[in-house]
Amino acid sequence: MTDRLDRQKSDVAEKVKADLTAAQHVSVTTDIWTSVSNDAYLSFTASYIDGNWKVKTPVLATMFMEERHTQAVITESLGHVADEWQLNDKIVACVHDGAANIRDAGARNKWSDVHCSVHKLQLCITSAMGVDKVTSNPIAKCIGAASRLVGHFSHSPMAVGELRKRQASMFPDSQPKKLIQHCKTRWNSAYDMFERLVELRWPVCAVLSDRNVVKPADAKTLELKDENWQLMSDLLPVLKPLKIATCVLSAEKEPTSSKVYPMLSGLVDDHLGVSDDDASTVSTFKAAVVDSIKQRFGMTDLATACSPLVIASVLDPTVKDLSGSLTRT
Repeated sequence: MTDRLDRQKSDVAEKVKADLTAAQHVSVTTDIWTSVSNDAYLSFTASYIDGNWKVKTPVLATMFMEERHTQAVITESLGHVADEWQLNDKIVACVHDGAANIRDAGARNKWSDVHCSVHKLQLCITSAMGVDKVTSNPIAKCIGAASRLVGHFSHSPMAVGELRKRQASMFPDSQPKKLIQHCKTRWNSAYDMFERLVELRWPVCAVLSDRNVVKPADAKTLELKDENWQLMSDLLPVLKPLKIATCVLSAEKEPTSSKVYPMLSGLVDDHLGVSDDDASTVSTFKAAVVDSIKQRFGMTDLATACSPLVIASVLDPTVKDLSGSLTRT
């Protein structure tokens, strides 16, 4: 089996190399991630347009990182992969997160460094939520309380079974659904968790009130307060456009650089505008996200007008055809 896998890897590698040889320019995306066994790996993904004008995104390497993740080690590892695939003269940009140890890794290999826009947006949102540090932010507290509740159902087969029965009784025309847990590395999982909890509020409350399923002490700890339920409902319309932007900018098979600033302008000017009807927590969150977006993306800096993302927007025919201005998406 190992021999067959090695041969298959060699065959696929030859095909990818032939494809890369025909490509004129290549962009790379890299990230260091940790496996469930707590081992660190560095991934190297190439993005290019083939002869049929189709976007290709093969993962060229996933390297086990034994040494400390210093800038020198990361730079050397990226350069080694580029040399192995004969890409050094073709790479025009290196996309990565904003960690200090990787910030200039591309420049040291004579590639343009590009900070991942989705990661920037993630930082804007999590900072406004207050989940990136110890804080009294009501949104962070709500996320923590909701996560504890969902975590109980994740570890209690009896509670899950009872939740399924309650849904079948209350919503006989729909299939039972599972609760969704929040993952701190993906902010939009908080939106998914809130949405599902609000949808299943009454079946969840019914399970928590059943003393044959949930002990009184556990129920007292797990039950969400009315203000938490209200906050989740109030936040969903605000978080939905942010989730859509995150999903669009996370697309793998189509270029997204030209969409960044038009989409951000639409968020800032339209969807995140503070309304008189907004609760104080919601209006504070909106203002914090807008300020963070403007700061992190340099939307108040005239030098931004010369950035590659703005140039991409100007040159993209689909953006030029937008009615009104670039603030609409």
